[in-house]
Amino acid sequence: MKQLEEEIHSLAPSMVEYHLYNLSSTTNDSVYINKSNIQETIFIDQYSLFLDYEDLIYLEFIKKEDTYHTESLW
Repeated sequence: MKQLEEEIHSLAPSMVEYHLYNLSSTTNDSVYINKSNIQETIFIDQYSLFLDYEDLIYLEFIKKEDTYHTESLW
């Protein structure tokens, strides 16, 4: 997992986001992630990569909601 993290950090952030988005959007299957079985986690902006004790890697997309409200000056 350390090698994967180093490879991810060596790429441009936009490239990482592009590939993670493609991975997350190509699968429609929801899989339960047993977080008590997680060995390591990598957080990348809106994504989390989990490595469990069986060496399976899971990708989780965390939807961020825009909480920005533009106020009128007048």
